[in-house]
Amino acid sequence: IRDSFEKFVSIDKLEEIRIRVNQCISIYSRYGEDILPKECEYIMTKSDIREIVEYISGYSLYAYEEELKDGYITVRGGHRVGIAGKVVVDNGRIKNISNISSINIRVCHEIPGISNSLSKYIYDGSIHNTLIISPPGVGKTTMLRDIVKLCSDEYKYKVSVIDERSEIAACYMGVPCNYIGKRTDVLDGCPKAEGIILAIRSLSPDILAVDEIGGSKDIEGLLHAFNCGVHVFATVHGRNMDELKGKEYLKEILNNKRFTRYVVLGKSNGDRWLEVYNEDMKRIDVA
Repeated sequence: IRDSFEKFVSIDKLEEIRIRVNQCISIYSRYGEDILPKECEYIMTKSDIREIVEYISGYSLYAYEEELKDGYITVRGGHRVGIAGKVVVDNGRIKNISNISSINIRVCHEIPGISNSLSKYIYDGSIHNTLIISPPGVGKTTMLRDIVKLCSDEYKYKVSVIDERSEIAACYMGVPCNYIGKRTDVLDGCPKAEGIILAIRSLSPDILAVDEIGGSKDIEGLLHAFNCGVHVFATVHGRNMDELKGKEYLKEILNNKRFTRYVVLGKSNGDRWLEVYNEDMKRIDVA
C-alpha cells in the first residue's frame, strides 16, 4: 500500500492524510479531497493504526504524553499528527488519549517568498507589530515562518521564536529543520507566556514570533513584550476581522491598537487570498 501511495501522491501538493479504523485512507490537497485509484484502497485496521502511531513516536509514545493531552504529536519536519480515540479524563482535565481510532497527518510545507507581498506593509523603515488571522489549515504558520526569515535575513533584526508546538522551526534535537533566518533563536516546545519572558530576559530580541495565541496567559506575555519595546508577530485562529473583534481575551490589545497591521488569510476553491488592515482595522489591501 505504501508503494502505491508513493506512486500516485505528490508530496509537494499534499496537505493532509486522514487514516481511520475500518475506512480507506483519505488524502487532501489545497483543492480538497483527492480521488485515489483502486489499488490504493485499503481498509485500515486497529493494528495498522497502532503500528503507525508507534512508528511516528519512534516507538517511545510515553515521551509524547504531554503533547497527547492536547490531541497531537509534532514530528520531525514540523508535521503535526492529530489523533482521536478514547479520551481519559482525571479530575476534569484530559490525562491521555487511548485506543486511538483515527489519525490526521498535517503536512508542513515551506514556501519561500510567500510573505514578499506583505513586506511593504510590515516594514516601512521600522517593523509593524503584526497579527495574522486565518482558519486552521490555510497557512498562517507558513506565512509567519517566512516573515521571520525575511526580518532576520533581509531586515537584519534579531528574532526570537517561541515555538510551543514545534511547527514554526520544526526543531529536531534543538536544531531547526526549517530555515528561519541566520539571526533567529528558537525556544522549542516552550509555553508562549513563559517563553516570551525568558527570551526578553536572555536573548534581547528585536522581534518575538509566536503561533496561535489564545487565552489570557498568552495575552499577558504579549503585553509584557509590548511594554518592553519588543516588536511582535503572532497568529490567531479566525475567519475575518469581525470574528477577531469578538474574541474577548483580545479586547485590551485591540482597543489599545497594540498591533498596527492585521493580515487575514483565506481560501476559496483551492485559491488563497489575503487582506491587510491597519491599526484602526481599516482594510488597506487585498491580494
